[in-house]
Amino acid sequence: MSWNNAAVTNAGVALLNESLAGHILTITSAVGGAGTLEDQELASAVDVVDQKQTFCLMGLEDLEQGKQVGVQISNKGVSESYILHQIGVKAKLEYEEEETLLFLLQDDRGVEIPAEAENPDFLFEVYATIAISNKANITINVNPNVIASVEYVDRTFVKLTRKINGKDLSQDVTLTGEDIPVSEEDDRNLNEVLSEKANIDLVMCRRPVSGEDLNKPYPYPYSNMVGPESGFGPREEYWYIEYFPFDENTGIQVITSPTGKDRWFRTFHFDVPGEWLQIATATLPEESDLPLVDGWTNVDRSTYFKTQENVVVLTLSAQYISGAITGESHVATLPEGYRPAKTIPALCGIGELGSTTGYIKVDASGNVFFGAGEQSVNKVFAQILFIGS
Repeated sequence: MSWNNAAVTNAGVALLNESLAGHILTITSAVGGAGTLEDQELASAVDVVDQKQTFCLMGLEDLEQGKQVGVQISNKGVSESYILHQIGVKAKLEYEEEETLLFLLQDDRGVEIPAEAENPDFLFEVYATIAISNKANITINVNPNVIASVEYVDRTFVKLTRKINGKDLSQDVTLTGEDIPVSEEDDRNLNEVLSEKANIDLVMCRRPVSGEDLNKPYPYPYSNMVGPESGFGPREEYWYIEYFPFDENTGIQVITSPTGKDRWFRTFHFDVPGEWLQIATATLPEESDLPLVDGWTNVDRSTYFKTQENVVVLTLSAQYISGAITGESHVATLPEGYRPAKTIPALCGIGELGSTTGYIKVDASGNVFFGAGEQSVNKVFAQILFIGS
């Protein structure tokens, strides 16, 4: 068995490029054929010639030179012997339904596959390496019917004679930080590196009202230092304050509300506090239904919401109930707090599925208009963003 000819197909090259771009390429099957192709025809092949069998995929292994695919060849289900000349391995991307021939191995002399009745123990394995970066996102569907040959077991399972730092794997092994190196370039172990880290309890703590003991965790009600006059909430609420010291004279204070949603911080320098500043949170804005004026109804949901940066986002998908209209039409009105300081215009889609272009505008009173010009339409589709007043 020489398998003297091999090629990644042209379609296979495209699949491998997609896997390098981040898409998941799954090796799905392997098949065998009794025919042959000329050397120059292998790359353009879309299947094996004269397919005879489907083989078992054994696994995928990362090697320095690329990805190695294992295929197990048996004669299960073969009623008449034949000469195997080709092994084809197929794959597909995560968004594809059909599999594609990834690569093809060919042995011009061929291997005789006997009938199962003649030789029921017939079995051999072929390993093919694809020269591609190990960063390629490739997986494999291992066949559950793989027979555990001696070679397969040796490749798949760790031998009991192997050791970790002199400890036999044939017995229970407990690994400590001393057994785990930081990296290939750093020969220190994990215990050494962790011992160099600062004690977190001394770096982050809650500061009592008196400020005398920086290391004592301690919930407390508002004091005069962070009272309701600062805008942080009622005095009876319990907030937490954390102190992150840079040295004995400087640091940062952070206060957090009981719900954890409101956080403020200030610098602290020689016991002179700076101004409290609110820490932004990533709370999702609440989306509301846009109130349409009489005569208009939703095609899809029309909505509005406002981000934490005071950006109003209006989405309009509406239809005029009583036929088509021309010119400019009042469609909806935004509530107070969601209106621009001046009229804001933007292009929008009008007509069936937004097939033509019109305009939308929102004025300082929150009125939403769309313009169709001289066109006669009854639908408007738009999204507009602006800073709320």
